[in-house]
Amino acid sequence: MIALMPAPQPTTTGRRRARHLVGELALRGRLCAQGRPRRGKHAPVTLDWPWAGPGLAWRPGRAPRAQGHSWIAAQAFSLAWDEPVRQALMAPEIHPPAMEDDNADVIARIGGPESYSDKAARNFFGTSAKILRCESMRKCFLAVLEGKAGGALVPVNNVILGDIREAGEKVKDMASGLNLCPVCAHRLGVRLVLASYGTLEEIKIAYSIQPALDQCTEFFQNHKHISRASTIDNKRITDTSMAAECVKNLDVRYASAICDADAAQHHGVPVALTAIANRQDNYTPFFLYRK
Repeated sequence: MIALMPAPQPTTTGRRRARHLVGELALRGRLCAQGRPRRGKHAPVTLDWPWAGPGLAWRPGRAPRAQGHSWIAAQAFSLAWDEPVRQALMAPEIHPPAMEDDNADVIARIGGPESYSDKAARNFFGTSAKILRCESMRKCFLAVLEGKAGGALVPVNNVILGDIREAGEKVKDMASGLNLCPVCAHRLGVRLVLASYGTLEEIKIAYSIQPALDQCTEFFQNHKHISRASTIDNKRITDTSMAAECVKNLDVRYASAICDADAAQHHGVPVALTAIANRQDNYTPFFLYRK
């Protein structure tokens, strides 16, 4: 298990080991790419370590170079630099740690059936997991603090948008302010589609959560006759599955939802257009937070 501790004063050896470890993690996809290689396989890529703000610039096969901070890892947290921890971090799959408290097998998350939070929870814990569905990510964290759940599984950032926010606050800062620690992570591919009973020419409005709408700005620029909305009847849309459900309930040809294809199928709404996000390699890391 990752041990989260106050960051010690780094040593030269510690810096070297940290940088090499972060570089190896980057090669395995454990960090979130904030940019693509410009040219060639050795072009630098800027990466965002999930618990820290500034990124690391690195070239494949070399140790990363800090941007803005010479010791970014120590500023955010320190790891127990032993071989079992390193092997656990480098493993192809990171499994959730065992939970032994009351309600420890309950996972708090947002989202309805076939939402991305639902997919992440099933990928983590399987279909038999006990899920506590919450209205917001803050309520997920509060459920952990109140003992109603053993962990909170929430999206932290997106490769297109960067840090995910709720009510203007970064999710990772919200968790840190409540003294919750991330214990493992899962990178989930996001394949947004446009679901509607109408054709692309008939669609006049697209409903979804604001982050999903913001991931499709190029689509809206190319289809200016389609407006966007993150609320319906003065009610905020809380997840992409809810957007598909709203379109199902409206049952009109001019309305559409930006959601996952599985969510559209679950609610019986046809897919009008696929691959509408700004990037086709779109993904969102989900973190499991515990006390």
